Amino acid sequence: MRQTISPHDYKDKLCSIPTKVVDLIAFLEEVIESVPEELRPSIELEYDWEDDYGSTIVTSDLYYFRPPTVKELAFQEASKAVEDNRVKVRELAYLAELKAKYEEDV
Repeated sequence: MRQTISPHDYKDKLCSIPTKVVDLIAFLEEVIESVPEELRPSIELEYDWEDDYGSTIVTSDLYYFRPPTVKELAFQEASKAVEDNRVKVRELAYLAELKAKYEEDV
């Protein structure tokens, strides 16, 4: 599961990831320490650039990947079962429609 790391959780509730390099290094060290050691290699800082009328807007997303919890797995399984049932109902309705349409030809 992708786990977003919010800057609000670190360094006196920052509003964003620090822009000063020294502060950024301290922030990232704190982030690394907060992530379980076995998951640290999955930490990523993703940037996105967008040109907007002569200026550039840069956004970033800081996250790591972790295994899903038992509760998340149960929710995923329940969601899949609901979606599978919706597909089945839709397909059966379509099958009934086709049978009614082509019953005379079969």
